[in-house]
Amino acid sequence: MKVIDFHQHLLIKKDPSGDKLLQYMNLNTIEKALVHAVPINIFSWCGDNEDILGVVKKYPERLIGSMHIDPRCGKGALDTLEKYYQEGFKWVKMFPDLGFYPGDPQYRPIFEEIRKKGLGVLLHQGTVSLSDTGGELNSQYAQPIYIDVLARLFPEINFVLAHMGSTWYSEAICLAMSYENVYVDTSSSRAQPIFRVMKYLPWYYHPKFKNFHKKVLWGYDGYSGKKKSDSNIARDWQKFLEEVKLERYKDDIFYNNAKNLLKI
Repeated sequence: MKVIDFHQHLLIKKDPSGDKLLQYMNLNTIEKALVHAVPINIFSWCGDNEDILGVVKKYPERLIGSMHIDPRCGKGALDTLEKYYQEGFKWVKMFPDLGFYPGDPQYRPIFEEIRKKGLGVLLHQGTVSLSDTGGELNSQYAQPIYIDVLARLFPEINFVLAHMGSTWYSEAICLAMSYENVYVDTSSSRAQPIFRVMKYLPWYYHPKFKNFHKKVLWGYDGYSGKKKSDSNIARDWQKFLEEVKLERYKDDIFYNNAKNLLKI
């Protein structure tokens, strides 16, 4: 089975070289991973833009860079966008939980530049872990509905709602059904329970839902660096899809959808 991990990070304290990330990938037959930078002043255990650049340069055939952008930084955000675009990064990661609504009109110039460069945007959605540095976070900003206006205004940008929307999973999935350019990823401990409850929700019976598997991207969002813990993760997910009668869609969820979005 071919696999692309669409939501991965670099555990900078445990694995600054990225070698254990590659070990995790090899253990799970993962062809490529999209590695997202995070604000290191909020989560000190994850790699920032420069850390991701380092491991992508080390493993260019296996890793794809995704830069962290804080749109509140104005020109600084645009400068960051330009710098890492020139370095070959293909995606943008945003944390609305830092305290901003993505659809706020003041951030439109940043999304316009993202559109011009042909990049995609993955946004953290739902509740968020506590910052280990004491940074302030507020999950109210990370509700899927706040990207609705962006999906309408920028149909050329592909938006991925991380963690299947987490707290607001029904809202996230409805947006993915409504817009061609909105997707969800499975990077959450809640993702499998969300799959289980889908058939109990009204929109499960909407005609568009029959193609929902085309809007789901597999991502794991973490690895331990230990062979025993990092083995069979993708295989266990495959078994889960078999259990919930979705095994026939595994190629799209694990590989094809991500390949199309990443243009590889």
